[in-house]
Amino acid sequence: MKKPKLLQLVAIVTALTLGILISWQPNFAYAYSGTYPNGNGLFVLYYGFIQLPASEDSTLKTIMSKQPNFVIFGNGLQDRGDIPSYVHQNNGRAIQYIPLNYGNEAPDVVDTKITTAMKAGYDGIFFDQTDATKASWNADHAQKVRQFGATKLVIVNPGIASPPSSVFDYADIVSVENQYNQMLPSYPGIESKRWLAVQGNPAAQAPSSAQEAFERRKIFQKNGGFWYYSSNQQTMGATHINLPPWYEKFADLVKDEDNPKPDDSSNIWQPKPGTTWYWQLQGTVDKSIDALVYDIDLFDNTKELVDDLHQKGRKVICYVNVGAYEDWREDSYKFTTDGKNPKPDNSNIDRTIVGNRYSKDYPDEKWLNIREKKVHDIMKARLQECKRKGFDGIEPDNIDSYDPIEKTGFKITKQDQIDYDKWLVETAHALDLNLSIGMKNDPDNVGDLVDTFDWALTEDCFAQNWCKQMKPFIDKGKAVFAAEYTDEIKSDKFTQKVCNQAKKIGFSAILLKRDLNGKAVAKCF
Repeated sequence: MKKPKLLQLVAIVTALTLGILISWQPNFAYAYSGTYPNGNGLFVLYYGFIQLPASEDSTLKTIMSKQPNFVIFGNGLQDRGDIPSYVHQNNGRAIQYIPLNYGNEAPDVVDTKITTAMKAGYDGIFFDQTDATKASWNADHAQKVRQFGATKLVIVNPGIASPPSSVFDYADIVSVENQYNQMLPSYPGIESKRWLAVQGNPAAQAPSSAQEAFERRKIFQKNGGFWYYSSNQQTMGATHINLPPWYEKFADLVKDEDNPKPDDSSNIWQPKPGTTWYWQLQGTVDKSIDALVYDIDLFDNTKELVDDLHQKGRKVICYVNVGAYEDWREDSYKFTTDGKNPKPDNSNIDRTIVGNRYSKDYPDEKWLNIREKKVHDIMKARLQECKRKGFDGIEPDNIDSYDPIEKTGFKITKQDQIDYDKWLVETAHALDLNLSIGMKNDPDNVGDLVDTFDWALTEDCFAQNWCKQMKPFIDKGKAVFAAEYTDEIKSDKFTQKVCNQAKKIGFSAILLKRDLNGKAVAKCF
């Protein structure tokens, strides 16, 4: 049992388009923060009409052979559920194009298209021909998309080179037209990853080779943007209908340069304040919760489940008890002196690493000697298993074994704990794992570790009045996932008081039953 303790274009008038962009892990208010396939940095826009079943369309097969992270499909395909299904099968995301006719499209027509696309399984909407001066109108449609889930992506194209900052109030990504070579406006808090450049009309100005498109993307990034795509250069006819003849070469160039480097910590997922989350450590995982992040148990869940959550646009955190021995775990034999399963009388338990009982409520759980290399080796193997199953991050439980010093039986000091925590982070961030990792509770060590961990998770901090000690994570732009429990706080108090406090300081707060069995009681998002 787990014991949480004090602990997300050219205005396309003709219809159809192709493009390629770089992937990233968005970290803004409405951001899509799903998992992207294998670090492949491609984003494709394909507006050619697909008559055959998606799995039989030769162009779509070519597109997906390079495993783009997203494919935007043309208007009129919103009811084709086979298209997002095929894209999902190939580890991608499907986005539907909807033109707004600069605010003149009938709202009910737009909403019907959104609803149809979302029910068909699309992962977001690209709104073309938006009028940036009609912010409320645009925002209403963006909100309609998000009613189908917080992981749905909203991209807008206002059709101007320098859209106002207000566009970012409702859009995840904003497209500029034919402006890869111009400096973008600098807006406070708006990262380069929220800008996208378009090149299509006039077609004569589009690149004629993969290398030329690749160089233009570099220029756009230097000018403050991030994503670039283009049609192929041509002298007449509709642009964007077919894949450029150099698509596969361009895809390879992007992949070679932009695959996340395992030894580059900047590529490690770091959720931002306000990221929505769900936590379940017992029972069959409820996959229907509308949250960007799922936190589930390492041993009790399969790679297939993690993959399924990724297909639904979730990041998935791997719960690992790094500070206590649990005799029911499948690797419990590693904690014995003879390498065999623990005996009923515990006579073969290795007492050099397994210490005092965790608590009277958990007699089968015992503190570990975190100074010992044997413990480190066991925990590294667990983190490797998290990686094998496809998890994005680690929730390390029981990282406060020093307080009080006598509780473990090993006299673990505060410095011992800090050293162990830093080793855990170094191991998670290492070349072969590249996993995010959070600090769980232990507010007394925040000052020493806030720059080390990627995010934080608290339990009972509102009920026990120590949330302010975790605020440095928010100040560093790192999420704080705050869990409160029904045995400490009633739902009405949580909704009326805790949620107000949580929103003010940027914590992502939820109210749960302490056994974390999938019964979410309330949330502040």
